[in-house]
Amino acid sequence: RDGNVDTIYSYDPFQHVYNIPDSLVCEGPPIRPFSLCFKGQKDCDDGISCQSGTYDFGIIVRPEASFILPFQVCVNTDVSITNTSCNANTYLWDFGNGITSTDANPVVSFDEPGFYNILLTASNQCGMDMTSVSIQVVESPMADFAFTAETEPACAPVLLSLNNQSVHSSSHAWTISPSGPTFWELADTNLTMNSPNIEVIFYQPGEYTITLNATNACGTDQFAQTI
Repeated sequence: RDGNVDTIYSYDPFQHVYNIPDSLVCEGPPIRPFSLCFKGQKDCDDGISCQSGTYDFGIIVRPEASFILPFQVCVNTDVSITNTSCNANTYLWDFGNGITSTDANPVVSFDEPGFYNILLTASNQCGMDMTSVSIQVVESPMADFAFTAETEPACAPVLLSLNNQSVHSSSHAWTISPSGPTFWELADTNLTMNSPNIEVIFYQPGEYTITLNATNACGTDQFAQTI
C-alpha cells in the first residue's frame, strides 16, 4: 500500500510501479512489506456484486553503496574500511592498487605512497550501485625549516621569516622559546603557530630555540634550531 489508487475497468492484467525515493532507500529493512487492497464491483441483472480482499507481499529495495575511511593513511599500515551500504548482499571492492576483495568490511594496506581511488560495487537481486572515495597514502614526515632576516645583520627588533621545508607533512606546529609578548610576536594576525610558514618579530636580543613539529597519518617529526 503506497497511497495510490488504480481503477481498472476490465479483467486484463495490469501493472503498478512502486516508487521508493532515494531519500528512503536506506530507511527500513531491505525487503519492505506492502499490501495490495482490492475491491471489485460488477453490475449484474439482479443488482451489484462486490468483492474485496488484501494481498500481502514484500518488495526488495535497490542497494545503495557507501563507505567510510580516513582521508590519509600511512604506507604499509592496515586500513579498516567501514561499509555503510544498505540493502546489498554482495560486495566487490577495487582498491586501485591491483587488489580486490568481496568482504563486507575489508582491511587493506598500500605499499606505495600516492592517491588511490577505492571503488565499491554493492549488489542485490534488484541490481547494483557504485561509489568511490579517494585516499592519500603517505610516508613518514620529515620536519625542516629555514629562516631569513628582514635586515642583515639581524639587530633587535628584527623580523624573521620562518619557511617550512618539511616533506610528507600535512599539519605543522611551531614553538619558540623563550616565549611571551616581550620577547616576540607574530607579524601577521592572520597567522597562527600552526601555519606552515610564519613571520616573527623578535624584540629582545639573545638566543631563541625554534621548533617545528611536522605531522601526518604516520606520526610526527621534530626539527629545532637555536638562533
